[in-house]
Amino acid sequence: MIPTRRSRLAATAVLLFTAWLCVLALAGAPAAHAQHAPAEGIAYEIIVPLDREPRLDVRLTIFPEAGFAGGPVELRLPEGLSPEDVRVVAPPGVPAEEGAEPASRGGDAPVSDGDGNAVRIDIPAATPVTVGYSVRLRGGLINPAAQPEAPYASAYLGDFAYVAGRDTLARPVGAPPAGAATVTVHLPPEWRAFAADIGELPSGRATPVADVERLVLLMGPVAVDAQDTPGGRVTVVTAGAMPWPAEAAAESLNTMVAALAEAGFGQFLTDVTFFHIRYPGALRLNPIIAGHTVGHRTMVLWTGLGGLDWWRKHAARTVIDWLLQRTVTTLPEAAWFAEGLPEYATLLLLHELGYMSADEMYLALRTLYATGIHYTGPGWPSLVLAGVTSPRSHASQRVLEFRAPLVAFLLDVELREASAGAASIMDMWREAAEEQRRNPSAVFHTARLLSSVAEFGDLSAFAEQYLFGSRIPPADFDGVYRRWLATRGEDGP
Repeated sequence: MIPTRRSRLAATAVLLFTAWLCVLALAGAPAAHAQHAPAEGIAYEIIVPLDREPRLDVRLTIFPEAGFAGGPVELRLPEGLSPEDVRVVAPPGVPAEEGAEPASRGGDAPVSDGDGNAVRIDIPAATPVTVGYSVRLRGGLINPAAQPEAPYASAYLGDFAYVAGRDTLARPVGAPPAGAATVTVHLPPEWRAFAADIGELPSGRATPVADVERLVLLMGPVAVDAQDTPGGRVTVVTAGAMPWPAEAAAESLNTMVAALAEAGFGQFLTDVTFFHIRYPGALRLNPIIAGHTVGHRTMVLWTGLGGLDWWRKHAARTVIDWLLQRTVTTLPEAAWFAEGLPEYATLLLLHELGYMSADEMYLALRTLYATGIHYTGPGWPSLVLAGVTSPRSHASQRVLEFRAPLVAFLLDVELREASAGAASIMDMWREAAEEQRRNPSAVFHTARLLSSVAEFGDLSAFAEQYLFGSRIPPADFDGVYRRWLATRGEDGP
């Protein structure tokens, strides 16, 4: 039958009426929410065995939330563990020092395989359940600071342990529990435990932890130095025998933080903790010093061989990186500022504190200049283009790593000359940090960064040549260096 105009209109009306009913049904339906684990909270216990084996014994107690009628909870296990490694501890809540034996998985034990690397725990209504497992820590010649997951990669350090929650603590699959987690450490005699952004964890006492995945612990017979500075309290936790006195490293860090406070960054500083760690075993021969930031106010410094001056440079670079990240947010096209300033500002800080002599500063800037100039010219992308390239090419990475510090040095010279020594690139940083403090949502592009010091002169020509372009700097480094010295009222070669 050929549809008539009237039949087509009737069919359309039916479709519209059906759609309207669907809309009403959806509007009246309750909104879908992400399911969280039916747990009010989870209590973790981290037990360091007395036999000093490179492992941890972990127990976690799952507390059902009010009204939970019983059922399964899935836990995502750390890498390297399987559901067969997990046992229900009987009875739940037995203190670690009493050494309760794990229950068998046979018969009707409430542990079963979950999806992927997960285990399913059957929890009775209103009854906490405690499960346990052991996890081995990395050791030998595996460099913990060079792992892709660093600084969230655990390691066995001989007489010490560096423990990250991400690869040692099982976590609920899906959304987190309704309540906060707690962590309790059980330590051998003379051991202490410090948690990044939390502080010392007394043995046997539960401590609330907001995010166990980002928990980082340093445990062992550590040496601790804590001092108040104009920039806040500085705590240095040293693990291992250092090539220099631990007190000298702590004093250097205190001096750096105090100097940044006195340079106008005091309001942006806070109490900070440094994990000062010696590489384990044969890795102690490693001359590479690695620095990482954990959380909001903890820095991890891994040390092998080398002198105190070499270590200070890496420590200062880590501090500058940390402070810049917490004070200024840049767009990709201004990545040159975030990538280039720390290297140059580190040299300034060390020189002004007397940790680098005039001759050492000259050689350091000359090296920075000679390295950076190699990545300039028409064959290389501009700094702005290198920042916005996604994914970053090899050329873009080299330009940001090596040319950006050189341009930071040249920009400092330009600013100092334009202001007769009244302004520097450190003032540009501080002005941007002040603006970000007033407007936390601020994100800086190149023009916005330069406008913060516009009162001292027009920097548009410099930006066009060195930031948006790839101009080759003057070949005469000594001439540029003398200009820099002159703006500081110093004599040079």
